[in-house]
Amino acid sequence: MAKKNRSELYEEFKNGDIPNQDDFADTIDSALNLVDDGLTSYKVLTPVGELKRFGIGDNAPTAPLGIKGETGQDDQMICFTSADESQKWNINLNPTGDDVNGFSIDDQTSGIGTSRLFINQTDGNIGVNNVEPLQKLHVTGSNDGGNVSVMIENLESGVDTGWLMSAIDDNAVVQRQNTFAVQERNGTELTERITVLPTLSNATGEIKNVGVNEVLPFATLHVTKPASDPSEPVNLAENTGIVCLGQIDDNNLAMDSRRIQARLGQYVGNGTTLAFTASELTLQPYGGGLKVNSDSPDLSDHVSIDGNGRVGIGRSAKEKLEVEGAIVVGDTVTDVPAEGTIRFNEAARDLQVFQNGKWNSLTKHTLTDGLWDDGGSGIIYYNPIGQNARVGIGIEQPVCKLHVKESSTSASATTTSAIFLNQASTTSADAGLARIGLGVNCSGTWSPNPDALNIGLYIPTVTGQTNAASNIGAMINGNTVIGSITGNPLVGENGTHVLALQTGQAPTTHAGVTESAGVQLYSSTISSAAGTDMSVLNLMNGDGSVIQFFRQKDMTPSDINVPNTGNAVTDALIENMRKRIDELESMFKKLGLLNS
Repeated sequence: MAKKNRSELYEEFKNGDIPNQDDFADTIDSALNLVDDGLTSYKVLTPVGELKRFGIGDNAPTAPLGIKGETGQDDQMICFTSADESQKWNINLNPTGDDVNGFSIDDQTSGIGTSRLFINQTDGNIGVNNVEPLQKLHVTGSNDGGNVSVMIENLESGVDTGWLMSAIDDNAVVQRQNTFAVQERNGTELTERITVLPTLSNATGEIKNVGVNEVLPFATLHVTKPASDPSEPVNLAENTGIVCLGQIDDNNLAMDSRRIQARLGQYVGNGTTLAFTASELTLQPYGGGLKVNSDSPDLSDHVSIDGNGRVGIGRSAKEKLEVEGAIVVGDTVTDVPAEGTIRFNEAARDLQVFQNGKWNSLTKHTLTDGLWDDGGSGIIYYNPIGQNARVGIGIEQPVCKLHVKESSTSASATTTSAIFLNQASTTSADAGLARIGLGVNCSGTWSPNPDALNIGLYIPTVTGQTNAASNIGAMINGNTVIGSITGNPLVGENGTHVLALQTGQAPTTHAGVTESAGVQLYSSTISSAAGTDMSVLNLMNGDGSVIQFFRQKDMTPSDINVPNTGNAVTDALIENMRKRIDELESMFKKLGLLNS
């Protein structure tokens, strides 16, 4: 008995032929037998109509075709072989030796079944080249020194473009072995856009670095861009910098490797053009301060802003701004800035402060400039009144070049308006040297009127005590010289103008009887016989007796015998003395002791 095709069987059963036993046997063997061949074919009625079922080893298929594995055999369900037998593929159930339940498409070309796609029945995980997938999609591959990737491509985007998620084995850089990367594909060129290095370890602990456009990141997040990229520096424009935080059409922060810029993006014009303006950058909004170069052991390298807004440059600040070192001040283009603004006027080469609505020089002063003026508290003032600059200490409106006023109240200490301290020293033995504590020099032509006063030192008023003797005009502890200092006898040049006393009043009490009490000099006025007042010098001794020094006027021949001191008692004494001398002269002549 043989299996024959339909054409051969047609020949056995033509009209007039008588088929024999063998012909019927060939016909039976050439057809399917549902029982002998394990086939099932039937029809079922369903609510949607009559459906046909066909089973291979399956007596009750639930689908149009049902296939059941063979008992005792591998669960290979369907086999595919190419016409030239160069490819052989199977669809298997339970493909592993451990009998893992799942669906597998195997490559049988080499004679050894290798699963290329596996779906685990238990958890639904899908494995590519992996029959034990640990996740919903588990791709396994082996490419020494290359990539194992999953590629996503949109054919409408262009030819030979797409994206790869890759596990990279880099044999040249040890840190990149088993690196994960998202790569952009453009033709045959692959560009890593996101790189995740495997966990590395060093002396400080584990290193877990991620790079954006950086294939070997050296930080937890390392973002880079080629230095040659012309739009790398951040500015007020789109696509600049390497990091942007925030919506591009709202407040956002852009930065590159050197700069940070806060900016505001807004659509203008027809709503398609994006324009940027600078916006405020806020640091430490809740306080806490800022420090620059804080790890430097040298405090002069530090710059700090504390939580109270105090700025310290090179030092810790207790005031709003403290600088250790020099300050360079530039010019300003603001004509009317805030009061107290300081600038360096480049055109005038002058340091200036804006005060009382105008720029005032701090180095050059006009007739109307004011240097210091704190509203009358009496510390230091610069008074621009008049033709010349005046400085007052303790007084708001000085009336001379230097005007010092002391108005403090002290419970016990002695008060002094001004103290001049000269602590200079010399090793010279020259007797002509002098150390001067205060020098007063009035020089130059003063007035064409010879009677106009030229006063070197003037003490106009010393009052305040009820005891007049306690109001001391000057107290000089040391030798007193009125005249020039010559370096020789300190009595003045030629003894002229050594001391002059104006008309005064006699002291109410004498200086005392002890030697240390000394004597007192004062002047007084007497009237002469001619009725003209004249000044005389009075010397009061310690016992209160007074010696008066004066010179009477020259006598004319008409009044040669008449005293005219201007004081009657004195004139009487003189007249009496003259008579006694005349009598004594006559007596000497009579005795021959005096020639006539």
